[in-house]
Amino acid sequence: MYTTITAVFTALLLFVSPNLDVSDPDPTPDTQPKETVTYQIDPAHTTLGFRIRHMGIAFVEGEFDTFEGTISYNADSLAATSSNVTVQTTSIDTDVEKRDNHLRSADFFEVETYPEMTFTSTSVQPTAQNHFRLIGDLTIKGTTKEVVFDVESAGPIQTDNGQRVGFHATTTIDRRDFGIDWGSELPGGIPAVGNEVQLVLDVEALAGS
Repeated sequence: MYTTITAVFTALLLFVSPNLDVSDPDPTPDTQPKETVTYQIDPAHTTLGFRIRHMGIAFVEGEFDTFEGTISYNADSLAATSSNVTVQTTSIDTDVEKRDNHLRSADFFEVETYPEMTFTSTSVQPTAQNHFRLIGDLTIKGTTKEVVFDVESAGPIQTDNGQRVGFHATTTIDRRDFGIDWGSELPGGIPAVGNEVQLVLDVEALAGS
């Protein structure tokens, strides 16, 4: 009896709405990600900073003032993110001229022989909305090591002079991995200059200017 009623009801629907296709659901809305855009890093709104501990008790901070690079980014497809950055090592700046000159010497960056350091991304691991790990090759003093940045992204937004995005990225490296091992040890084995260097990058990039 139930089968008969169901069949009659279905036939009635088809008669009233002959164009109704009960087997074909509504089309899925377009969910394709937006286009991946390549942005130029904006030096005026970007800080490539670092922190390193001095004598085990306090941090000295600095940054590099001269750099250039591109970031390809799609907020709807974080895995498409890629980046290439070149930094002029002679532009190191810790607000102390004597220390900066020492950092440019062969004890540290040896800028006359290695005037640039570079980062080239190799892969991306999305971790949450607007968060991802950016994995790539960091080259300092002719030595290349893989590093992983934890990144938080913001944007894109449209401005009068183009589309902008922002990124806050952090990682920690061991300077000895790149042949920078100058420094003595204090009593108790504490390094006078820390071996771990915290990299803190706040990057703004522009497309379409």
